[in-house]
Amino acid sequence: AEALLERYPSIYRGMVLEHSLNPPDTDLFDPAIQFALNYFAAVRGDKSVSAVLAPLGTKSRKNVFIARRLVHHGVTAYLQSRFSDSEQFYDDAEAALNGAGSVFDDLWIKLKRADTRLRSARADAVGRQLDIGSAARLVDEVISKSRSLKFSWLLGQALASKSVMSMTTSNLDEIQPLLKEAVEILTAVDA
Repeated sequence: AEALLERYPSIYRGMVLEHSLNPPDTDLFDPAIQFALNYFAAVRGDKSVSAVLAPLGTKSRKNVFIARRLVHHGVTAYLQSRFSDSEQFYDDAEAALNGAGSVFDDLWIKLKRADTRLRSARADAVGRQLDIGSAARLVDEVISKSRSLKFSWLLGQALASKSVMSMTTSNLDEIQPLLKEAVEILTAVDA
């Protein structure tokens, strides 16, 4: 099994992260997925994978699964331009995580919420500035904490999100280095 993971790391890493962040409607965790997550946590220097896996070995596992499914529903609502529904799913996910102590999941929700707020920014100038400012603060927090915690995959995701937030940068020359760093980080972790 390790030979396959070594031979096709980006494919398997993507599959196990997707499965872990959008778990099926069950409280059981597939041992093959757990094996692959443990492999990627040990082999690569990215602590994102360990952080995705860590709360699944606690008494909060059920709530973490619920929260991750809610975040997935929030992303789906966002993609369908149902922004208030998306925000509600993220609120519900935060409530489900209450007391779980999963830093990764807290940051993941903040990143997804930032994406929603940026795209759903209100039409009036004052409201739009509030939404854009809120999105920028959220994504900056995710970048800062992911960098300090060595959550490389999550950092790459956050940098990619920030790179498309041109209205949050004072200079368009800031975008290219963000995107370049995101691509380098995600390539380094086989994402």
